[in-house]
Amino acid sequence: MINMGHSIFHTKPFIGLMIFLFSGLFILDVFPQKAETIQQEVARFIKEGKNHYTQGEYDKALVQFIEAKDLIEEMEPKARESLFRETAEIFFNLALTYYAVGGSERNREWSREYLRRYLEKAPDTALEEILYPQGFVEMFRQIQRELVKPEAKVKVPTVIMKPERAETKKDEKKSEEKEKPSPEQKPIVKKKAGEPKKPHKKKKSPWLVIGGLIVAGGAAAAVFLLGVPKTGTIEVNSTPSSARVYLDGSDTGKDTNCTLSDIKEGSHRIKLVKEGYVDYQQTLTVEKEKTVSVNADLNDHTITVTSPEEGNIWLKGDEVEICWSTGNGTMRQSGQEDINALYGEGIYGGELSHLSKKWMLKNRMMLRKPGVKKAYSEKRTEAMESKHSKKTNMSLLQKVPGYPHLFPSRSTPHSGRRMEDVFSPSRIISEKGLYERESAEVSPRSPNHSGQSTALDQTMTISNVKIEIYRDGNLVKTITSSTSNDGSHTWTVSDDFSDANNFIVRVSCVGEDGIFGESATFRITDLLHTIDWVEIPAGWFKMGDNRGFLSELPVHDVYLDGYYLSKFEVTFDQYDRFCDDTGRTNPSDSGWGRGQMPVINVSWDDAKAYCDWLSNKTGEDIHLPTEAQWEKAARGIDQRMYPWGNSDPNCNKTNYYDCQNKSVTIGSYPSGKSPYGIYDMAGNIDEWCHDWYSSDYYDSSPSHNPQGPSSGTFRVTRGGSWFSFEFFIRSTYRGPSSPSFGYNTIGIRLCREK
Repeated sequence: MINMGHSIFHTKPFIGLMIFLFSGLFILDVFPQKAETIQQEVARFIKEGKNHYTQGEYDKALVQFIEAKDLIEEMEPKARESLFRETAEIFFNLALTYYAVGGSERNREWSREYLRRYLEKAPDTALEEILYPQGFVEMFRQIQRELVKPEAKVKVPTVIMKPERAETKKDEKKSEEKEKPSPEQKPIVKKKAGEPKKPHKKKKSPWLVIGGLIVAGGAAAAVFLLGVPKTGTIEVNSTPSSARVYLDGSDTGKDTNCTLSDIKEGSHRIKLVKEGYVDYQQTLTVEKEKTVSVNADLNDHTITVTSPEEGNIWLKGDEVEICWSTGNGTMRQSGQEDINALYGEGIYGGELSHLSKKWMLKNRMMLRKPGVKKAYSEKRTEAMESKHSKKTNMSLLQKVPGYPHLFPSRSTPHSGRRMEDVFSPSRIISEKGLYERESAEVSPRSPNHSGQSTALDQTMTISNVKIEIYRDGNLVKTITSSTSNDGSHTWTVSDDFSDANNFIVRVSCVGEDGIFGESATFRITDLLHTIDWVEIPAGWFKMGDNRGFLSELPVHDVYLDGYYLSKFEVTFDQYDRFCDDTGRTNPSDSGWGRGQMPVINVSWDDAKAYCDWLSNKTGEDIHLPTEAQWEKAARGIDQRMYPWGNSDPNCNKTNYYDCQNKSVTIGSYPSGKSPYGIYDMAGNIDEWCHDWYSSDYYDSSPSHNPQGPSSGTFRVTRGGSWFSFEFFIRSTYRGPSSPSFGYNTIGIRLCREK
């Protein structure tokens, strides 16, 4: 018989031997396979699944992901818990892959099912919606709402079959009779959704019982002889302070500067988060009864306001968009990529991404133009036809949770885009929330035991921003005291601004007013003041010219009341605003450009409608000038032949026949101004007048404020164009044109009554 009182049974080696023997028996009995080996297999399946995905081989990717899932499900529950993150990643990859495959309702149901399983593991996950496809976001929201509904019955997710069995195996339902419990029986407690099924208990080996008794006594002796395991301490300091401290992905509830006590020895990761600053992360090693320090200098963000731009004009009552981006010099926050580059990608696939929609909103005026709209529609139709192509269906991969949001330049061919750049995971969801994996490439890097943080460890933490308007250093208006930092905010310009220049928009971090960005200077005004007016005083002048055609005779005296004439011809920018507001078709620019180019290809009826719209918007009497008003403003009261005088025209004074062979930007010929300082009244663009045309109207026209004949077939045009000979750009020449047609030689000048 063994003498248990012998001193050898109380030695440390014996106690260690007993613990080792029991651990071996337990592992052999409970774990048929080593957890480490299974974890490696799971990682291999996930990696191969991603490789297949990046090559567009979705079916093969599904097989690999499901193999990994099945391998985890075959493990014992305790071992399965150690692979929580891998399980969550598998569920998400399955949901994403089924979503990318698309095509059938069955695939979409599989995507929903796996997304539901994922959310059952991490129900409180906050979704960065700007990184997701719209359809995926909506599905995520719907499932999340279903899972958090009060008193709602949570349905246990069914086991999804592998792809190769999904299309062939028929659904079988087995009905089970439920026995009603007798009054003496205890109520049945239903298992929660997502809770792993408890395996049938195995018959334990008698050696386990014996070993358990031995170890129970040995463990007590070990505690007595060896003592309690030691822990270490972490001192966490930052500049500035008051940064929230996270340890291994969990919120410690403490802010810097602070001390974390009773930290187990080994490798740990510290993360510091402060609003307005780049997240700081550091990996360190804790040793027994020692203190390790973290001293972090937090880098603040930069905010760059990209809209409004220099020289922009905001009109009172108009809806405007303010755009900005955030970063720390080399980084940019998600959602702030080049929108113009995104346009080249967003057209691919069935649904537009959030940023594609934002691009269309920002460029909605341009997209309404017939030529651009037609080209965009044709390109989008072409993309829709190839929606199921593995090489061109990119929309589902543009926004994946936690995946880098990368866009190639316009010159990069779509088919040449590296899919692995899109699919590389940088973070997955852990049991306690968002767990950001430290990764420089697709594969995890080794821990940074040097304790230095890198740019790859840093993320943006400006949650909300404040938007204000300043002028000359003074706060004029707060547009919003807090809005989501998504890079864009739409606002309707209020009527309480004075007409002025030098306004700027300031976007600042909420809670950190010292972190802000400012726009270039711009102007706020009303619609009337977007037009430069020149006052023409009341008085007499001689109308007509003996050197011209018979229609310019006789020369006669005319009296006009005072009025205003626009200093420049109406531009495409001004006229396009009218089209956008009324839904009219934008006129063609004949390929010469829009913006500050004079509007062309507008009929007299179009010009009249534009004047009526302006009058309604401003409350002023704005109309096309009469012949008399136009001629006086062009030649003054000294009967000159051209606006600049009587010298012959040349290409330095005006744009007429054989100078440019097209129209040019308004105000390009300052030496050709009229006596009142009005531009382009000879050449460049002919201009519609209010009057009906009659060649003998001067024989009977009134002497005071003549309005032209009461009827006619043609309307009068004045000034000549880029296509006119010098004789037809004289200030007294009267041209007839059909009012129902637009020409690339005729535009608009405005008149406003006092």
